[in-house]
Amino acid sequence: MYYLIGIIVLFAVYKLVNYFQVRQFKKSHHCEDPYKVHNKWFGIPAIFEVMESRERGEFISEPKDMYLETFQVNMAGSEFITTKDPTNIKALLSTQFEDFSIGKRHAFLNPLLGDSIFTLDGPRWRHSRNFLRPQFSRESVSHTESLEHHVQTLLQLIKAENGKTFDFQRMIARFTLDTATAFLFNHSVNSMYDEDLKIGDPPNEEDDVVCTGQEFFKAFETAGDILSKRSMAQSFYFLVDGKEFRNAIKTIQNVAEFYVDKALNLTEQQLNENKRYTILTELVKITRDRKVLKDEILSMLLAGRNTTSSSISFLIYELAQNPQIYQKLRNKILEAFGPEGKPTFESLKRCEYLKNVVSEILRLYPTVPLNLKCATKKTTLPRGGGDDESSPIFIDKGTSVVYRTFDLHRQEKYFGSEPDKFIPERWDNLKKVGWAYIPFNGGPRICLGQQFALTEISYVITRLCQTFEHISTKQEYPPKMRITLILNLKDGAQVSFT
Repeated sequence: MYYLIGIIVLFAVYKLVNYFQVRQFKKSHHCEDPYKVHNKWFGIPAIFEVMESRERGEFISEPKDMYLETFQVNMAGSEFITTKDPTNIKALLSTQFEDFSIGKRHAFLNPLLGDSIFTLDGPRWRHSRNFLRPQFSRESVSHTESLEHHVQTLLQLIKAENGKTFDFQRMIARFTLDTATAFLFNHSVNSMYDEDLKIGDPPNEEDDVVCTGQEFFKAFETAGDILSKRSMAQSFYFLVDGKEFRNAIKTIQNVAEFYVDKALNLTEQQLNENKRYTILTELVKITRDRKVLKDEILSMLLAGRNTTSSSISFLIYELAQNPQIYQKLRNKILEAFGPEGKPTFESLKRCEYLKNVVSEILRLYPTVPLNLKCATKKTTLPRGGGDDESSPIFIDKGTSVVYRTFDLHRQEKYFGSEPDKFIPERWDNLKKVGWAYIPFNGGPRICLGQQFALTEISYVITRLCQTFEHISTKQEYPPKMRITLILNLKDGAQVSFT
């Protein structure tokens, strides 16, 4: 009895001391409280509202009629801060980088990505980033020649549709999986082919066959969907599991281990004689650690393939909805490259209207529309407090801060009129927007594969414009969206090419 009373007293004293410490901290840092969204019943109805909106294909990250940039919200009994203020986002990602971690991301993604650049924090993350950074030099990402083989397959598949409407999003998802595995593994999984092409050492080494390209694609899609649900479940992530998930993870890891072992079995002479640049063969020159190689290669595959696929899908959807923009882009590309000329890394960067089109699609549909940081200590964010949101706000240790890239990118004061519309011309006169535009994140964790993604998006769009006069669709506008680990079109990109 006395033991229980003692615990209660100690807890009360701890809470009292913490209260006065927080009050003094707020006072010394001139903090004011942010606006609080008072959700009833511990915010559980709000969770159902978000779930229902996602079923409808709507993206809702802030309450209706909410015009604040930063506010506090309660969901499932947990309070967190949400912001679309560029000043706060700069603090989260750059100037106060050490005050925030990636939270529970390691637990969410560990089944697939293990200990890699996307799941680690602190010194281990820095080691991982330094390990990978040299592999994304300008020479390595200017990979237009290696893309052409896969682009030709893509063009053949589109032509085979004979002008009929089909789901381009699914096709480009297979395309980017093939290009990413070719760049990373030195071997494409060839998921674009309908035949059951096997991943392994054909034709007479059946023991070395891992799975088919189609099976790998399906496993990758399944794993991505379930990992997304684990992330949304937050502290209850461990409940999101099951045989389907474990089988998908096993298939993906078996393929990754197969190619890691192939690379490890190469002699030093074979590694040096390899004329084609691939990430895995370069990493093998640095480490022989099988787990490190597998984890890092899968983290790059997940990031590189998914984000590029999303951006190209949304871009084709918007070009089909806006035929005048497509014709303008096509004319600019034909002027720059002709009907058959193959663009290079350098020539793509010189095509200004193409750059505007790509910048606009990344603004309107950022592949990661929401992201989260978790405070590692008592700290502040520079804005959001008080009636005018101009005062600093207190962030307690362990508090989650969600930054809303989707909403950040759709603010009129940074991007001009009609920020919800696809208008590439806005970039002609757009002043530097700084931290209001972060399609590849920012600060020390900015995407290493940024140039790789921009090159692939630009190259694919250029070759499509050279080949087809028109892209058409009967889909409704605006699009229905679906969030997994990234932003996707809920109903695909139902288009026709002629």
